[in-house]
Amino acid sequence: MMARAETKRLVLRNDLAELTRLAGWIEGWAQQGVSPDISFAVQLCLEEAVANVIMYGAGRDDRLEIAVELELQFVAPED
Repeated sequence: MMARAETKRLVLRNDLAELTRLAGWIEGWAQQGVSPDISFAVQLCLEEAVANVIMYGAGRDDRLEIAVELELQFVAPED
């Protein structure tokens, strides 16, 4: 089988407003052929994880960068 992977990376600030940017980024990633169920599950998990890092990962005035990476692997059978 031949496999091809595409990785996307997004860096966010520790600000809850960044969750909107995260949602749009995930939607763009999902347009590469990800099913709606998988897209929803990824968005739910990442939004929860990132929100927790924003709320509890640093002090209120501390600057924090949160890097999110998604990899989509395409596998095609060989002839």
